[in-house]
Amino acid sequence: MEKFIRILFSPWIVSSCRACNHFLTHNEYPLCWTCERQLHKTNHFQHQFNHLFTDLSWRLPLFSAQSLTYFKQLSIEQRLLHQLKYRKSEKIGIWMGQQIAIEQGNCSFLSDVDVLLPIPMSHKSQRKRGYNQAEEIAKGIAQTLQIPIAFPLKKKHQKTSTTKKDRKSRMAVTENPFYNCSHLGTFKHALIVDDVITTGSTVAHFISALECDASTKISLVTFSHTL
Repeated sequence: MEKFIRILFSPWIVSSCRACNHFLTHNEYPLCWTCERQLHKTNHFQHQFNHLFTDLSWRLPLFSAQSLTYFKQLSIEQRLLHQLKYRKSEKIGIWMGQQIAIEQGNCSFLSDVDVLLPIPMSHKSQRKRGYNQAEEIAKGIAQTLQIPIAFPLKKKHQKTSTTKKDRKSRMAVTENPFYNCSHLGTFKHALIVDDVITTGSTVAHFISALECDASTKISLVTFSHTL
């Protein structure tokens, strides 16, 4: 019956929930209200020295680090990230950025952020996917908070992706996959943007390759991070 209804009314159906596949109302996207309530939200935007920052700050020169949600296997977060990365659903990235911006806009220690730095993909990978998921998230933040986006780094093409490598293998990668294409310029507070953080090795390489003024504060924000 549900399949019949979808076919019969398909011209009027905008989308279905990316988690439970139920029909969405005109003001719901990409999740229905019920599934959105089930996101595993963090409290990182309320606490500058949260546990993610503590895990990363001993080896990365970060002013702050925050993730909107926790990543769990078979969770709504995992489904959304899969849709964003592999199902040509770049609008989900915009939505993620908008959700981050809501929290960021009420966050005192991020109030002076004046540039967004999405983690770049290699040209070949981005051409294959059609977009960079980190850039789409940054667009959502930029549109909401009116913060410019900059692209001071590019990424080399890697023969093997680190996406399917385990935690130990990712941390063992020593060659920096990023290279500088321009000086960042003079900014008070730069915010690195990515979709998910696991070991922090990608962010470490990014910061290592980044050329910016010594006075520029560097922070990190992601949609999700592993426990």
